[in-house]
Amino acid sequence: MENLEIKYLLAIAEQGNLTQAAKSLYISQPALSKYLKAREKELGAPLFVRQNQRMRPTELGRIVLGYARQIAALEQACNTSVQDYLRQTRQHIQLGIPSSRIEILTEVIQRLKENNPDFQIDILTDHSHVLLEKARRNQLDLAIVNHPVIDMDQPQNDHCLWREELVVKVPDVVARRFPLPDRRPLCEIELAWLEQETFYLSNDQNMLGRMAQLVFHTENFTPRRVVIMDNSLLAARMAEQENGVCFSVYQTVRPHPMRYFDGHDFYRLPRRYFNEVCLCPTSEKSRRLKLDGVFSG
Repeated sequence: MENLEIKYLLAIAEQGNLTQAAKSLYISQPALSKYLKAREKELGAPLFVRQNQRMRPTELGRIVLGYARQIAALEQACNTSVQDYLRQTRQHIQLGIPSSRIEILTEVIQRLKENNPDFQIDILTDHSHVLLEKARRNQLDLAIVNHPVIDMDQPQNDHCLWREELVVKVPDVVARRFPLPDRRPLCEIELAWLEQETFYLSNDQNMLGRMAQLVFHTENFTPRRVVIMDNSLLAARMAEQENGVCFSVYQTVRPHPMRYFDGHDFYRLPRRYFNEVCLCPTSEKSRRLKLDGVFSG
């Protein structure tokens, strides 16, 4: 049971700033601003005013926030009671999977159920960093998360299911300008050659967006122009339409359905970057699961 309106209002009041409130809610600032304006128009009076560079509640805002906090507390109490009841009556496993890994969801659930008929598997999909935060709060029992790694020489994570290499997708019309020794797939390309190109990236809520920022920081590289998109597939389409550059992942450890492009225009970086897809048991209950073979094939 969740009430987005209450979450929005409480976040604005707590942060005192629409940008920070939107960031804490993992939504865009324009979307939050649009919601607030619509709510104030509906009420016929403002809920917040700007004072000393902070948004502070009006008298009406304080009344609404008072009730919002009571509702939020009741919601939390209700959720706690429900979870306590479920824990007492059934063995539930809360499994978190990144939204980008939804394609393995059916396979995972089927094998988990076959191996563990006494457990009910409840699924939550979100970004990896959100899942890890929920795991730290004991809101998940098991999570599949993305973990960036630089250079293959680093030891593999104990719970790594597979590794995929970060590669750069460069359109042929751009790649032909560079002194490549040959045109074989996955040959190396210097990042400096791409400094004047437009990069289309997903935002930092997505795995590829975070890895792109890691590359830029590690390599001390700043492209001439960066366009941020809502997700990786949209960034890839825009890069193809506009002859721009984007990042993708290439399966180097085992075959897997997650493929964004054909391999002919993939290029490796001299310093290798990888994403590890890791299975993380996060509760004592999850350690009783039979996981052998769940992620095979």
